[in-house]
Amino acid sequence: MKSIFSFLKLHKKALIALILFIILAVFISFRVGWIGSKEPVYKTITLSKGDLATVINASGQIESENEATLSFLSPGRIAFLGFKTGDNVSKGQVIASLDSTQAQLTYNKAQSAYKSAQSSLTKVLDDIHLAQYGNGGFSNVGSSNETMTQKNTRELAENAKDEAFRDLQSAAKALEFSTIIAPFDGIISDISGIYVGQNVSAASPSSVKIVGLGQLKFVANVDEIDYSKLKVGDQAEILLDAYPDEKFSGQITKIGAVATRLTTGGSVVPADLTINNTEKLKSGLNGEMNVTITSKTSVLVLPNSAIRKEGDSRYVYVLINNKVEKRNITVGETLGSQTEVIGGLNEGDAVVLGDIVK
Repeated sequence: MKSIFSFLKLHKKALIALILFIILAVFISFRVGWIGSKEPVYKTITLSKGDLATVINASGQIESENEATLSFLSPGRIAFLGFKTGDNVSKGQVIASLDSTQAQLTYNKAQSAYKSAQSSLTKVLDDIHLAQYGNGGFSNVGSSNETMTQKNTRELAENAKDEAFRDLQSAAKALEFSTIIAPFDGIISDISGIYVGQNVSAASPSSVKIVGLGQLKFVANVDEIDYSKLKVGDQAEILLDAYPDEKFSGQITKIGAVATRLTTGGSVVPADLTINNTEKLKSGLNGEMNVTITSKTSVLVLPNSAIRKEGDSRYVYVLINNKVEKRNITVGETLGSQTEVIGGLNEGDAVVLGDIVK
């Protein structure tokens, strides 16, 4: 026993080196065997029939079918404000008005002037009638039998009446423009810059916004590259920020005729959609619309990423018995991220996606 210990002590370094060599050899052998035995793994998709479709997405918000922003169209001092934000209002009710004292005086004066001009014209026509034709000849007034003096007198009176009528219309408009009247039943959603005693002009940023009590709609701002793909009657899915876990259904009822230019570049076209469950919704809620556009149904479809290009040819790699085989294919229509395959593959083929994973 002592001799063994003496031997180990004398050859300690050599023994340690031998043990390390044996461990390294075992590790290398195991590593080489493990790497060599691993089969390559491929990401594949099984070719099957589906619909060739793309989804058009657009943001938007809920609006009322009836919405109006009203303001004073005549300058003046605000004398009356009968409602506040959130109040219900009926069609024809006066919401706010300016001091209309001067406008009313102007209107009364114009009305009197018009009545006077009308009476003067009637007097001229009566005089011509009696002098020229006597009783029963009034229908001939303005004919070739009228004298030049009578014609000039009549035309002056007619012109004076027409001018007085235009002045009356102008005064009536000024009186109308001094009052904000509800155009329909609704709720006052905003009153901006309107206070009793405040002086306003036609350019003043003062207004009243009314939201109707009728049907709500979702108005989507569709990108200019997508709007031509939509049509009235398309079904849509609507997602609202206020209800993240709920989906609403809708249908396109109108596609706008005029695009709006964005400050960031590009343009959007408004599209109106009906929306269900409106009893729980409010005008102004934000969300987005998704419309699935289907071109073909029940066709062989591959994602575009699986199809490779070589000149004018298209090909894919098919996995057969864990070996890849290059297969030339014939493609049909491409819609969104999907392409129709019309030749070179069969339903059930395993098409390789992406690179090989080892």
